[in-house]
Amino acid sequence: MLGLLIWLAGSGPGLRDLRGQPVAPVRALPFPDGEKLIFEIKLNRFPLFVTLGEITFEYAGLSADRKIAGTALDLSKDTTRELLTLRAEAVSKGFLATLIGINVKDRFETLVDRSDFSARLSLRQEEEGKKRLAKTTHFDPVDRLVKSTVIDLNKIEAPPRLKELPRKERMQSLLSAIYYFRTFELADDEIVCFPVSEDEENYEFEIYVRGREGIQFGDTKLRTIKIEPRLFGPGRYFSREGEMQMWVTDDERRVPVRLVAKTSAGTIIASLLNYDAQPPLRKFTKPSSGGQGQ
Repeated sequence: MLGLLIWLAGSGPGLRDLRGQPVAPVRALPFPDGEKLIFEIKLNRFPLFVTLGEITFEYAGLSADRKIAGTALDLSKDTTRELLTLRAEAVSKGFLATLIGINVKDRFETLVDRSDFSARLSLRQEEEGKKRLAKTTHFDPVDRLVKSTVIDLNKIEAPPRLKELPRKERMQSLLSAIYYFRTFELADDEIVCFPVSEDEENYEFEIYVRGREGIQFGDTKLRTIKIEPRLFGPGRYFSREGEMQMWVTDDERRVPVRLVAKTSAGTIIASLLNYDAQPPLRKFTKPSSGGQGQ
């Protein structure tokens, strides 16, 4: 649910490929310090429609100590760049988790460079049933390498698994990719591309902007931007077949409010629970008013 991969649609939409361009500063960030987004995750597979859990995203702003708790590596000696902190937590909830007896509590954290929003250091701690892993990734701009370290927390005495991959400009972690695409204007019929490294592999993420769309969200009709993240298929983050759609608010913050992913295992639906706690967002006026408003 934390991924953003989509398909490159040939000669149709315009392509904005950031992989070969010089690094340019990211303009004013669209998310305020302390922004917290809580999503409920549900599975729809006949005859079941059940809650799987919740995912919470938090933008914590400027990193004071330039390190992530739980990693041996810190970036305190590199004071040339400002670093920002992103966090997420995924926890299982509901009937299905109780029925199968598997508890999930995964923690994600990434430090990004404020100047171009590229990932510098990330941690992914997985607690899923008996599995307990700590995955640290250092995006080293000096050596131009992505250095991954995986530790089995059930076997501390065992040597960690190490892997190095080439680092590209603007490379993201899975978590930072979700925030990075929100820094773009997201023009209709455009595809935005950038590199991502996660789970000891490199990927090219591509976001296809389908266009503006009004959706009913609770009692409110929101003006949104519909995008098509294609996470599924050979060579992509999930090798199985599937399709995904996401809606983000059509305003300066571009807040994700809904995600629908269809796979052979069923349909996954993620909905923003604390929309009303966010600052006012752009909404549709009544059709009878003769147009759209703020």
